[in-house]
Amino acid sequence: MSMIGNRGKLRRLSGLATIGSAVVVATAVAACGSGGSSSTGAASAGSGKTVTIGVIAPFTGSYEDDGKENLQGVETAVQQINAQGGINGAKLKIVSVDATTTGGSAASAAAAQLVSDNPAFVISGPVSAPALPGAPVFERAKIPECTDAFSDKLTSSGYQYMFELPPPGSIIAKGAVPGFLETLSLVAPGATKVAVVYDSNPSQQTLTVPFATALKATGKVKIVSEEEFPLGSTSLAPVAQRIKASDAQILVPGATNPELEAILGPLHAAGVSNIPIYNPGGGSPSGEDYLAALGKDVNGQFAVVQFNHTANLSAAQNKLLTAANNLYSSKFHTPFMGEFGGEAYTCTWDLAQAMQRAKSTDGTAIRNALVGYNYTSGPGSLEVPGKVEYNDKGVNTEGGSVLAEWCKNDLVAVGPNQTHTAQTPKACAP
Repeated sequence: MSMIGNRGKLRRLSGLATIGSAVVVATAVAACGSGGSSSTGAASAGSGKTVTIGVIAPFTGSYEDDGKENLQGVETAVQQINAQGGINGAKLKIVSVDATTTGGSAASAAAAQLVSDNPAFVISGPVSAPALPGAPVFERAKIPECTDAFSDKLTSSGYQYMFELPPPGSIIAKGAVPGFLETLSLVAPGATKVAVVYDSNPSQQTLTVPFATALKATGKVKIVSEEEFPLGSTSLAPVAQRIKASDAQILVPGATNPELEAILGPLHAAGVSNIPIYNPGGGSPSGEDYLAALGKDVNGQFAVVQFNHTANLSAAQNKLLTAANNLYSSKFHTPFMGEFGGEAYTCTWDLAQAMQRAKSTDGTAIRNALVGYNYTSGPGSLEVPGKVEYNDKGVNTEGGSVLAEWCKNDLVAVGPNQTHTAQTPKACAP
């Protein structure tokens, strides 16, 4: 699916926002500690022991590729942690359960199953539909959970043990609008007709819907087609037909890989092969499996992401990012570590190092060691913009975004330049 040119100017994009800025504390956290000690009522993460950590993600259904990337990100982090001596002398062991794509009672049951394995902490995501029903289960068990799902409900429901690495969807949506308008002016000058389609995943309710609302409010474009379809849909030719009939000049999808294939295939067959695609929240279109699914048709598409393997952080962080990306790519035979793998990787390091500081596997001790700690270096800081800090509500107050473009079968950060997280993009051939 070829796209319109003029990519080189994208390094000037400046419309992506962060949640806020906390005081930057220069600190380096070592990967291995110096012996464990137990806290009251909790097992010690002592020398020679194994500590179980949990992963709950969709391993079946239309989001299974995304769930697989999450697990692979955790496995990459655990391999590094264990190779460096573990946490307080204890090696980490992963137990994973399938939350399914649509969540509901299946996700609750999977969470309960994981609790029975007594994990020190849990990595969940990347899909909000299964993350939401699992959250109260881990909350009752007082097990810290870090997620790369971005539904606003995950951090607005009063949970004490839920931590959301990316910004809430509503924040991502608002920050994505100026970037969208600048992108539109470069890749489709004069275009004003926009199609917005999305599945019923709760994350799209807090991302794509507010994005469409904020876009309308600018008065600079007209949304000529807006449609929601059931999560997991695979027969979407009618949606594609309505997009074509609307004469849309740019497409904004909120969907999984199979859903996007089910839309883009009929569009392409109908002769609509040159419509620019802008994904306001990354997600499936930012993963390495998106390339496997669509091949060269990914080139020229854009995605707002919170983790990217080409993001330009500090020199030390770039070395860590390259090392993690190389290990992941080699281990799983993928072209790069995508957003879901990268965020699960970062979440794992954040919680593992909190456990190290707590010198305990007690959930409350780990949670208290995580809240308010500012990661400005080390693998736990590799989320854009290179700083991570969770407040008492579980929000990463440092969370930000970059715009990435698929160029030559690689997803490359291209803006905003002023945050020092963007590289000059490659020349992108359709």
